[in-house]
Amino acid sequence: MQPRQTDHSLSPISELSDSQKVAACLSTGIKPVVSAIMPTFGRPELVSESVAMFLAQDYPQKELIILNDCDGQIFRFDHPQVRVVNQSQRYATLGEKRNACIKLAEGEVIAVWDDDDVYLPWRFSDAVSEMLSRQGSWALPRTG
Repeated sequence: MQPRQTDHSLSPISELSDSQKVAACLSTGIKPVVSAIMPTFGRPELVSESVAMFLAQDYPQKELIILNDCDGQIFRFDHPQVRVVNQSQRYATLGEKRNACIKLAEGEVIAVWDDDDVYLPWRFSDAVSEMLSRQGSWALPRTG
């Protein structure tokens, strides 16, 4: 059960490791891309509101990865910052499902984005500002 893979070949920064990308953001002052990961199962009434809260974030460099593994339930959303992956087979654990989301993520920062939580519009901007002010003491490289 493999989610759709993204082709990074067109982006020259894709040749850098995750830790090198974070270091580049810190040294240049460029704000990192935040990848919000949202595993979901059988709760369509929550997904629309959660996507709306994501799009209302005042931080522009972001993406939302929605991983839905509810057989027979298909989500579609047409927005460049929202990627939906529908799977017919359920993941064994939430941890396995979150890890699959992380593998799909393209950003330097991973944010958990649960479908049943409420997020204020400045969540990402405040978090990134705080991380950048700490000069990278928060950064841990992702491994394969």
